[in-house]
Amino acid sequence: MPVRGTLMGPSEFDRMLLSIHIRHIREQALALRLAIDLLRRTYQHSLKILPLFTAVLLASLTLARPASAQREVSIRFLDFESGKPIKKLGVMITGYKGDPSHGKAADSTILFSVSKKTDQDGRVVVQLTEPLPDRIHVYSFDLAQSLSGFSPAEVLKAGSVVEYRDNTPKLQISAKPGEILILNRKLTAWDKMRREIP
Repeated sequence: MPVRGTLMGPSEFDRMLLSIHIRHIREQALALRLAIDLLRRTYQHSLKILPLFTAVLLASLTLARPASAQREVSIRFLDFESGKPIKKLGVMITGYKGDPSHGKAADSTILFSVSKKTDQDGRVVVQLTEPLPDRIHVYSFDLAQSLSGFSPAEVLKAGSVVEYRDNTPKLQISAKPGEILILNRKLTAWDKMRREIP
């Protein structure tokens, strides 16, 4: 015997489709509400732990860096007679592995080279990183006396004072560890012209 189905009118069929559709929308809304609630809770939790996480990260980066990873050498230029700072002096500082002043230039490697101008105190500061260069050479075209190289290890330990033309010093000064004091004289325009005349 064939099974007979009941026929639904258009309004009953529409109601049934509408109720299925409403149930589906309610399920999606519930899932969306749960997802929003989860995101809100995660966000609130992350706001609580974010400062702690940031502090731990910064502390680990600070502690992971060796204390001697970067060192500072201060180079100060003073007039040999008056002791006043030589301001706005163009200076070239070069760090070498090996010593270019002894033997062949091929036996040394340039690790860094920077050009700076002295500040109001006649000072330039150079950041050295480990491993330290073997020699630091300081050069300025505007000084009356040329300069020799320095051992960064010795400068960091005891400092260094460079006298002008090996004269008996008129100034009683001493360098602190990490400091190079250079007593010299800035060339005038006339000095520079005389230097260029053969």
